[in-house]
Amino acid sequence: MKKGTKKADQPKAKPQNKASRKGGNINPEGKNSGSTRVNKNTKQLRTQVMKTAMIQALEKHLGILESACRECNVSRQWHYETMRTDPEYKAQVEELKEIALDFAESALFKNIQSRDTSSIIFFLKTQGKKRGYIERQEIEVKKADVVKVGFGTDDE
Repeated sequence: MKKGTKKADQPKAKPQNKASRKGGNINPEGKNSGSTRVNKNTKQLRTQVMKTAMIQALEKHLGILESACRECNVSRQWHYETMRTDPEYKAQVEELKEIALDFAESALFKNIQSRDTSSIIFFLKTQGKKRGYIERQEIEVKKADVVKVGFGTDDE
């Protein structure tokens, strides 16, 4: 208070209700307009932005989850929880896995066309099983002598 002024001369502060003290939205009538709804909408918007960023990062990193999570600053747990609760997000992630598989198959066929021996062998082992292109290990077992194993005393 200034020296020589009375308390009654000071301007009165506007009364605050609970919503204004908590930082809620106040409408012209001085009533709370639903800060909970605004916070929920903000959270939903933030989650949608995170999902979109994750899909883009997964596409960029060919479905490598660790790299995408690191880029988006989200945990693997968040990703798996979102996959469990959001069917649309899960479908987008599954589609990206298919795209990555198509990319790998395309690269494999390019290697086969350029006569890369290891790619040819890999393809035949995985896709040519019906034609006999499988690796088998043959194990030869010889008849062993019968060994008597006894439990008890040495008298027998």
